[in-house]
Amino acid sequence: MTHVGADVGAASALDFAFLTYFFSGLMGFYHGARICEAEGLRVEDYGQLVLGSATALGAMVATDASSIQAENYAASDATLEICARSLDLIVRHADTTGLDRQVPQAIAAFFNRGRAAGLGHEGPAALVKLLRGSVTS
Repeated sequence: MTHVGADVGAASALDFAFLTYFFSGLMGFYHGARICEAEGLRVEDYGQLVLGSATALGAMVATDASSIQAENYAASDATLEICARSLDLIVRHADTTGLDRQVPQAIAAFFNRGRAAGLGHEGPAALVKLLRGSVTS
């Protein structure tokens, strides 16, 4: 349990922050399940892959949290540009296979806004600048 102080609103805000991450992640997982179904792959195998990567994903999120806190968005592993290109491929895959494109398209659109705002050379955590309104696309 995390104690965030005496302000009861802080606990609620932290809950909303976590639920945003949680539900967004679930939607990404569900779209991935549809990719597996469309390609004749076992969704259970995909679920095990996601389970096995949970620690690495958690470490990446913790690193991004530190980057956001320090306002240091230097790319370490992948740039926002590389991530945006990957998302464009996922949207194209959805179009090619007839999958619903709403989830990957929404994510890709946000990454593409980051590209348009000149953040492509930075790490994907730099997208928080769009959420702050400190840069515009």
